[in-house]
Amino acid sequence: MIVAFAYMAAALCAALVFHVAARERHEQREGERVFRYPETVVRFVFALATVVPTGGAIAIYWSFGRRPQGLGLVVFFGFFGALLMGFLTTYIYLKRFMISVRGDLLSVRGFRTKVARMSGIRRLVMIEGGRGGQQISAYGEHNAAVMKADSGIQDFWELVALLKKHAKGHGVAYEQRDRWGRWTRGMV
Repeated sequence: MIVAFAYMAAALCAALVFHVAARERHEQREGERVFRYPETVVRFVFALATVVPTGGAIAIYWSFGRRPQGLGLVVFFGFFGALLMGFLTTYIYLKRFMISVRGDLLSVRGFRTKVARMSGIRRLVMIEGGRGGQQISAYGEHNAAVMKADSGIQDFWELVALLKKHAKGHGVAYEQRDRWGRWTRGMV
């Protein structure tokens, strides 16, 4: 019963977070447009990153009739430590992730930063998922990935329109897969 209430509370919190995040807009400063994951989503991931592994470890440790000792204790805390590190790595990536467009320059920052010219993009690929998620990918010379972004970032469709606008007149190939798996190919 308690587990069911915990799942319902988590689902309601997630729905509220994504509703609030949908209202956040991307930055515009001095001719530069910056697209990021909404701060509300990043904070929610941070809360999950700290509460789930830590709370889970404490709850399981105290609920055991006999507490683990020796190697069992090392494995127990190693598992929850790895889970915590995975969540925190995801949080750091989401916090740092940024797509910046300034004139003809496209900069993508995650754990590393990639900078490319918009005029160097040779192919745009738009993929629509079966559950409503979308992803845009841009490829340069020799099919090298320049950037990938999913619909979770702020103003995703504005980013797609901006990429298409810069691609017009440069002979950029455009491929789109709809939610049923059918491909459409052409030029922007």
